[in-house]
Amino acid sequence: MLSCVAAIAITLGVGSAVPAVASPAGARPSTASAAPAADRADLRRALDAVVAGGATSAIARVRDEHGEWSAASGVGDRRTGRPADPNGRFRVGSVTKTFVSTVLLQLVGEHRLGLDDSIERWLPGLLPNGQGITVRQILGHTSGIYNFTDDAWTAEWVKNLFRHYEPRDLIAYAVSHPPLFPPGTGWSYSNTNYLVAGLLAERVTGHPLRQELQARLFGPLRLAHTSYPGDFPLILGPNNRGYEQLAPTGPAADVTELNPSPAGSAGAIVSDTEDLSRFYAALLDGHLLPPDQLAQMETMRDTGNAGIPRYGLGLASPNLRCGLRAFGHDGGIPGYSTVTLRSADGARQIVISISGPTSDAVYAAAAGLVDAAMCPSA
Repeated sequence: MLSCVAAIAITLGVGSAVPAVASPAGARPSTASAAPAADRADLRRALDAVVAGGATSAIARVRDEHGEWSAASGVGDRRTGRPADPNGRFRVGSVTKTFVSTVLLQLVGEHRLGLDDSIERWLPGLLPNGQGITVRQILGHTSGIYNFTDDAWTAEWVKNLFRHYEPRDLIAYAVSHPPLFPPGTGWSYSNTNYLVAGLLAERVTGHPLRQELQARLFGPLRLAHTSYPGDFPLILGPNNRGYEQLAPTGPAADVTELNPSPAGSAGAIVSDTEDLSRFYAALLDGHLLPPDQLAQMETMRDTGNAGIPRYGLGLASPNLRCGLRAFGHDGGIPGYSTVTLRSADGARQIVISISGPTSDAVYAAAAGLVDAAMCPSA
């Protein structure tokens, strides 16, 4: 929900060299390929560099011409010192947006919803200018609606991580701010857009969003480790603890348990690297959307934002050093940062989860890991 893509993408844009570092204490490989040792050694060094930069743990899953490789670095629990688990579950943050966009685009393909329908048609009175804002603009961040996580609200949330928030209340707070621009005339990333998208999915289907995600995506794809938790504060099953630097000084706080309701349809999903790899492969290989709707999702708009240079409908496309065309999304939520990316031809894919605290050094190292996976010979 709190985007980490800008720091990573900007670093990718200039091409980051990954320093050679010793494997941090607790680093543990878990490999599922017979790739040349040198190739996997590059990935291992890049993964370890994320922890050397200050993260508590980093896990990654890479799929390429050599097969699949997954590994973990760092510790999964600072209190016990147990090694990070490459199969641990985590909060994916704004990667949730790709799932929610997929549900709405499926409804478009079923002729139950139109991309150019107004929000007012489906959710009357929710937005002051709902008649002038379309579904397409919500999914593509061109609505001009203020991002409710852009100011002191986030600081208030982390003071009470177990409070429940209603999406309509958060939307009302956002629209109490002036629009950033007239709908369709600019681009600005806004978590508020996807709170609207979640309500829209529920209005069109008559079902809770959790039910639609399960029936349309989690169940058919057998994403057994993926859930939409609502108010539930725990991450069930194996996981790496999430840490956040909440105070200017002192150790990072363990924020693994929290009420994810404010993230909601903008960022509340819990998953693991295997499930995210499977979801993005199925989506981008055309198994979840009709061709017309997938083409709409992949149609990129130049954003004018260095961190997110191109955005479609719930998908982003970064600048990679080697010029490879790729799609994915990132996510950030207290405790965790996530990056997902798959090449347009399906030949290369990476999923990364990082447990904080984060820093410029962590983001630079994460960019180096993406580079090592997506542009190994560039």
